[in-house]
Amino acid sequence: MSRLPFVVTLLCLSACGTTVPLGAQDTQLGGQGLTAPSTVTASAGSALSSTSGPDGGAAGQLAPGTGPATGPAGAGTASGQPGPATFAQGSGKLTASYRGVTATTVYVGLATSSTTGSSGAQIASAYGISGFTSGPDRPIQDAMVSYINHHGGINGRHLVAVYSTYSGTDPSSYAQQSEATCATFTQDNAVFGHIAVVSDATFYSCMEKAGTVGVEPTEIGSQQASEAYPGIFSTSDLNYTTAGSVTVQALVRSGFLTSKNKIGLLQEDTPDFDLARSQGMNAALKTAGLKFFDIERISRINSTSDEGTVVQQANSAVLRFHSEGVDRILFLTTYGGLLDAIFMKDASQQHYYPEYGLSSHDAPVALGGGNVPADQLANAQGLGWAPFTDFATVPADQTAPSEPKCLHILESAGVPAPTDRGQVNQDLLYCSSFLLFAKIATAAGPDLTRRSFIRAGEALGDAYDDPLAIRGASEIGPGSHQGITDGELIRYVPSCTCFEPAGPVVRIR
Repeated sequence: MSRLPFVVTLLCLSACGTTVPLGAQDTQLGGQGLTAPSTVTASAGSALSSTSGPDGGAAGQLAPGTGPATGPAGAGTASGQPGPATFAQGSGKLTASYRGVTATTVYVGLATSSTTGSSGAQIASAYGISGFTSGPDRPIQDAMVSYINHHGGINGRHLVAVYSTYSGTDPSSYAQQSEATCATFTQDNAVFGHIAVVSDATFYSCMEKAGTVGVEPTEIGSQQASEAYPGIFSTSDLNYTTAGSVTVQALVRSGFLTSKNKIGLLQEDTPDFDLARSQGMNAALKTAGLKFFDIERISRINSTSDEGTVVQQANSAVLRFHSEGVDRILFLTTYGGLLDAIFMKDASQQHYYPEYGLSSHDAPVALGGGNVPADQLANAQGLGWAPFTDFATVPADQTAPSEPKCLHILESAGVPAPTDRGQVNQDLLYCSSFLLFAKIATAAGPDLTRRSFIRAGEALGDAYDDPLAIRGASEIGPGSHQGITDGELIRYVPSCTCFEPAGPVVRIR
């Protein structure tokens, strides 16, 4: 799954489990897809209208009674030939209904990422975080496009991919790279939606303004941040307001957090995460008569030049918490298991041994197996909602029915079998995002627009089997585009240097 460079390495410990480059590959899987027409683009005299409706639903809507809009092939499309679609208005056949939707095609934005040579990968290596690799994005993405197209497409329409690439060595700010990707998708081309591209507010805002929709595998921040992008649905994740609240509640119930503890928080330093903490963790602590003793802040990484600062801030937080006698530590960042591991290794060097309250956002599976000193993880516990992110060995009764299906889809397409957990997570995250996109878009019916997509997604309820969720359980509805519903208490077990379930699976949302 594509991410911004250092954030690729950090996030993918919790999302795809990678600490090595996600190399971009330009080779497609031969003989598996259909020949794709050129990407639809807005141009003078085209059928694309910039008029936006009250809810943004009509942004990019095709004006009724107009003909096809065609243009140059988009980056990464399978063919540079003009699109063959003819729009049979009123004929009873599928017709063009929205930007990026023709009578025969649905254009979607995808991205590959390369972290080759990035300081994020170098830091992971320097800190000894191993056992979590990833393969190239492109073969997985192409395989999922081919699978959907060979199984009916989107009500008979074929998916056509438009690609963009993030670079691990690009000195541009991450916001600039996100803007460039959005421009590729919405200005150079005219996609209907995006699938598993990047969790980034700059990208989301730009794509929402253009009237697109999307399915992404992770939440980017607070509940309020999620609600700011009504065209985007997420799989396999909770927003940070909800996650913080339910994690604290679980840790209070287990007796991990009590009035006798000095509770510290390492938090990403943004107004949105202040809001997530206030409405999530703080509110849950207050209900239990507790509060944070200290909150240390970690900068938001905006470019590769910020990465060293974050490592230094983690070290400073260790020193401060140690001096204050903080004995319980929680995390509230988008940086996943790598930042946790950096903190814990620094703490070990300082002979500081607090106990950690974690969640699936912290990628517990990446912390075990020797990646973090075992004495740092002693008594660590938390709330898990994503078994492949939590456990080295996923309990058989927690595996989703769609999990083997996803791996079979990719294996049948010639994608190499995963060799470690990072690759498994990468495969499942892409598969989950594509299948959910296809399910919603198909349910939207022949008149595929932003508005019909959102309505179909919010009517989905519990009908989607999420391959990364406990038993596949998910629920999406009006006002909540996050899918996770179930969770369980997890604990570190020294004998296996891993996390295991420590309580029953319960409804958490």
